[in-house]
Amino acid sequence: MERRKRRSPIDEYVDALMDSPEKLQRCTLFYQNLRSFYRKKWNCPLKAPHIQGVEVNLFRLYDTVVSFGGW
Repeated sequence: MERRKRRSPIDEYVDALMDSPEKLQRCTLFYQNLRSFYRKKWNCPLKAPHIQGVEVNLFRLYDTVVSFGGW
């Protein structure tokens, strides 16, 4: 299994520029709702999970699952 490389901030920035404004708005709304849920349910801030030192993009994971018919 090939190890995933860490992405530089420049790569992240370029990818963000390539996304549509609608997708960026959905991403912002997703994280706002998720933070609100964490505050209401457990009264704690949202901490992004990391796998092998790489932060997991929860919106990208959610969007991929929904696109394959999951919920």
